[in-house]
Amino acid sequence: ADAYVNVLVKANVKRKFSVHELFGFDVILDEQCKPWIVEVNISPSLHSNSPLDVSVKGSMIADLLNLSGFQIPDRRDVLADSGVKRKARLPKSLIFDKRILPQSLSNDEKLKHQYFTQRYNDEQIRKNILDMFTPDDIRLLTETEDEYARRGSFERIYPTHQTRKYLKYFETPRYYNLLLNEWVTKYYRLEERGISLLNNFCKKSIHIQNPAEDASHLWTQFQKWQASNSNRDMDY
Repeated sequence: ADAYVNVLVKANVKRKFSVHELFGFDVILDEQCKPWIVEVNISPSLHSNSPLDVSVKGSMIADLLNLSGFQIPDRRDVLADSGVKRKARLPKSLIFDKRILPQSLSNDEKLKHQYFTQRYNDEQIRKNILDMFTPDDIRLLTETEDEYARRGSFERIYPTHQTRKYLKYFETPRYYNLLLNEWVTKYYRLEERGISLLNNFCKKSIHIQNPAEDASHLWTQFQKWQASNSNRDMDY
């Protein structure tokens, strides 16, 4: 379903933040208390007709909304279309910052995506995906860590440090799947170190650059540096 969902999202959704889905699993237990999935509902009932429903579904819905991380559009953008002029009253921290979502990848970022998706079967090359970070990498990883911090009682099942083996089952290798799998594998026991690294990048505003202004976050410059070091090592 991965390829099918991606095609529909790209065709019908302007922002990936608009896409969320809640599934309801009907499960029964046999005489040995082994769980069996009966069916999966794409629109599970959220009605709460009893105290038990309220206690279970209420906290789940709260976690779901926090996990989704809905961001409010800037009122100036909304009112601009209607011709009405009003001052925004919401705190800036609640208003969507368009700078963190450039409409498209820079040419440099596209080259990095292409390089790793074409070599995704090479485990050693996959690990090198974290050797340097483009602004797009930093945005995605920061978003992922923020989402994980908002998870509440939800448990993330993909990606984890144990899901790299499932990459071969995807119809098409996707750069972000490769990036996230390597990130989670490297930092799942070093979470604070990973978050500190991203914080340092964000303090320098690397994540809102498109294209990167700092040469150390340009994939093409990194490749040249690697090639130069490789040639130097071969000199006698």
